[in-house]
Amino acid sequence: HIHPPQHIASTKDAGYKLYRGGTIVFQLYFEHEFLGKVASKHFLPWCTTGGTKKLRTLHKKLIEDGAEEWYLVRIVPRRNLFDHLLPDNLGLFASFVTQHYVSRRNRIIPSLEHWIPHCGARLILNSNYTRKSSSKKDPTSGVLPSQLLKSVPLSSNDYVDNFNIFTEFGELTPAQVLTLFNEFINWSEFHQSPFMQAVESQKHKQHRFARSLDDDESADEPGELQRAKSKKSTDTL
Repeated sequence: HIHPPQHIASTKDAGYKLYRGGTIVFQLYFEHEFLGKVASKHFLPWCTTGGTKKLRTLHKKLIEDGAEEWYLVRIVPRRNLFDHLLPDNLGLFASFVTQHYVSRRNRIIPSLEHWIPHCGARLILNSNYTRKSSSKKDPTSGVLPSQLLKSVPLSSNDYVDNFNIFTEFGELTPAQVLTLFNEFINWSEFHQSPFMQAVESQKHKQHRFARSLDDDESADEPGELQRAKSKKSTDTL
């Protein structure tokens, strides 16, 4: 169940607050389908006194959420993902999106030239971008303009129309982001570019953050155990 589903189902027309980097990664890695709405009380679990403080706090927030209905969404891993994005490149793609979707208004060519100088000409002169395709079919046609009720087929050969120096990342669909990424990593300068250093730096930050979460849980757990032991001793007496 998802509440609300906008962050995972939004299209590029939904605006910055909904169409973010996480939206793009999700829509490429997973298939989803909106099934309907269900009363939230059918999903909320019973909260027992034996749970940790973090679980009790989370349960309280769920109760106080105020939404009487939740969206029921079917989510499964995309079956043909590896036909378009190799397993070894999953982390690189997520970093590519994270780096460039700090702001949707980031212009593509200046951003990529930060990693590989003078690479913009390769995109502007690329016949796949300059060729006009009047017969190109929009995979989101027939659905809500800013929401996908069901995933669209994945493509890694989807080139944005009228690509130029002013084209922004926020104008790209998830498939177009994937197409651009696959082109970017196949340039000869890619593996020696500062982008790879940025990826490694991001990994270290994520590891430190994960360790800090583990430390917080470890610090909270002894207190819970101590209270449980004290309660048991009191009951025995």
